[in-house]
Amino acid sequence: MSTIQDSISQIIELKGLDIFNDPTKFFAMLDDLSPEYQKERRMIKKFFDDELLALFVDNTKKVAKRLRLIKEQLEDFGFSDDRIYFILESFGIPLGWEQEIWDLKADSSSQISSFTNQPKKQNSADASVTDVALNDDFLKLFGFINKNLLPSVFNIPSPYRQPVSGITYRITKIDDEVFKGCDKLQSVVIPDTVTEIGKSAFEGCSSLEKVTIPNSVTKIGDRAFANCKLLSDIVLPNSLTDIGKSVFGGCSSLVSAVISNNVTKISEGLFGKCKSLVNITIPMGVAKIEDLAFAGCESLNSLLIPKTVTKIGSRVFANCKSLESIMIPNDVVDVGMEAFGGCVKLQRFILPTRFTVFKDDVNKQIDLTSKGNSSFKNAEVGDYIKFGNYSQTANGGIQPIEWQVLSIENGKMLVISRYGLETRRFDPSSQVWSNSEIRQWLNGEFYNKAFTEQEKKSINLSNLSDVRTTDHVFLLSRDEAGKYFSNNEARKCEPTEYAKKNGADVRNGYIWWWLRSPYPSSSYVYDVGSGGCIRYDRVNLGDILVRPALFINL
Repeated sequence: MSTIQDSISQIIELKGLDIFNDPTKFFAMLDDLSPEYQKERRMIKKFFDDELLALFVDNTKKVAKRLRLIKEQLEDFGFSDDRIYFILESFGIPLGWEQEIWDLKADSSSQISSFTNQPKKQNSADASVTDVALNDDFLKLFGFINKNLLPSVFNIPSPYRQPVSGITYRITKIDDEVFKGCDKLQSVVIPDTVTEIGKSAFEGCSSLEKVTIPNSVTKIGDRAFANCKLLSDIVLPNSLTDIGKSVFGGCSSLVSAVISNNVTKISEGLFGKCKSLVNITIPMGVAKIEDLAFAGCESLNSLLIPKTVTKIGSRVFANCKSLESIMIPNDVVDVGMEAFGGCVKLQRFILPTRFTVFKDDVNKQIDLTSKGNSSFKNAEVGDYIKFGNYSQTANGGIQPIEWQVLSIENGKMLVISRYGLETRRFDPSSQVWSNSEIRQWLNGEFYNKAFTEQEKKSINLSNLSDVRTTDHVFLLSRDEAGKYFSNNEARKCEPTEYAKKNGADVRNGYIWWWLRSPYPSSSYVYDVGSGGCIRYDRVNLGDILVRPALFINL
């Protein structure tokens, strides 16, 4: 069954505009194509009889002027607004005049009454209201056979009363993919009759800057606004309870978002790769933040997670390169792998006191900053933890220190810095650890700079029997370097950028690092070479790195 518009389009395509000069033949074809539209055909016949059709084919006048003249004459003949636009759309749309007809509606005061968001009073007892999904076919009722010719500003009309039939349609859903790829669309107002926005409904609308979502929408499908690269802000109404995956994924200009107070989860990839996102508030009531929800939000520098959250998925904040601080609420019991991977600026990281570690089974890296000894109880040998802070960037910027776990026994965890932190001589002349300059520096300047008073309470005062000292911070002995590292490759160590800038001797990316054990010859102590082998050097060399070690009380 063809609509009148479809039928007229077919007739023009087959016979050209000359068909209008033969009304008998025209109506014979129209009867064949649309036999069920009797009232509409009578209306079109009257249009022919009044000789207004000639204005449609008068190429001496611009399209907009022709439409205005036809509308004015139809008004003079007593046509209602609904009937006028039915005529204009029936003949104008097949001629490609969608935009001009829309502009005429927008400029006309009659459009206010016929395209309102308030239900119209029905003039007959037969009139009814029908709930529909806005799809490609329904767009044709608005005069858009080609949805790529939509106006840049589109206020979706609902309820909408169809000319002639008197049926009022109420749009309750924006159908899947209906506006997908409409690259001229800049602003959309969704009417308050809509309760659902379908999957990919506006995906890839590359010019879309503004969307108004009413407080009637309860569900938004997967990728509904994905890759709308000019969308700068969004407010999700409190009516919303169900939001799909990657709804705003790739919206690279999105700066701020307000999330409904009634959602219980932040769905997978919801704001993934929103590179400009700075302002986001997760509302109370959210219990779960799913995988990749904020991954790639490069401008996000802080975030408050509400106390209702109990689970954080994998790579939720991956590559949030500006993220500096975050607080994990006390009821969180599960954090996925690499949840904070690539967060290179993360410095302030507060965990619940009963929480343990963040695991990354691939890289064996635990990405956390401890504020107390209970945070490490589930760490395993070979894991990395973050504890304390020290200068590590080329310009001396402070970053959390990463430590490799070497052993866990008797309620204590032995750790050594993952990187060489500082170039220092062992001593001007002495090979004796107890009297050395490096021991004084580790337990004085370094200890006070790297750890807060709270963190110091977690550091064990250790008895080093081989050198007969008790120290908070120390170097590994020759025997410990052989015991805790299984081979030369495991003993290789990279420097920080700070250490490089301050004179580290780097060979193939690796450095020498001091041990505390004296070598049999005077003025020499053992160290580890850039290739990982245990060797020895003079105590006064200033380009060898320090890898502090310490015991953390559990």
